[in-house]
Amino acid sequence: MIKVVLSLLLLAFAVGTASAELSVKVPDVSCGVGEDVNVPVVVENAQNLGSMDIVISFDPEVVKVKSVGKGELNKGILTSNVGDGVVAISFADSKGIDGDGEVAVISFEALKQGTSELKFESVQAYDVETHVDIKVTSQNGKITVEESSKEKESSPGFEIVIGAVALLGSLALRRRLN
Repeated sequence: MIKVVLSLLLLAFAVGTASAELSVKVPDVSCGVGEDVNVPVVVENAQNLGSMDIVISFDPEVVKVKSVGKGELNKGILTSNVGDGVVAISFADSKGIDGDGEVAVISFEALKQGTSELKFESVQAYDVETHVDIKVTSQNGKITVEESSKEKESSPGFEIVIGAVALLGSLALRRRLN
């Protein structure tokens, strides 16, 4: 009987722990050529998160990193290093991070039309008290760069409408004169 009760308690603990697994993700975002876009690095189910080391790859022909800053959950220190097609982010918070939200924000500049996958190459997380590895899952995102709003404004649509109005006006005037 005691073995059954202990087994059930262990099973309940394992199920409770599994549902609270730390995850980190970046969303899918879009912008126009020449525009800046902020991409949040978001954690979910953080419990006693003391520090993280994150490496994200991107397509350097489509976007470039302008800056990396703290997210609203991160009250500690943050460092970053940008290479060709990769950004490494490390942060530490001596009080620990609990909950869901942004731990960092990456600002990108869109260079040309296309799609750049934002892929987690590595993610390591550590408990604030024990410094033990925390199991973490990651979810990649992407940046879709479309034609800029300036390019859209210079489309021939406006000129076609003006030309059609002018043509109709001249036809009406000609008809009235005949």
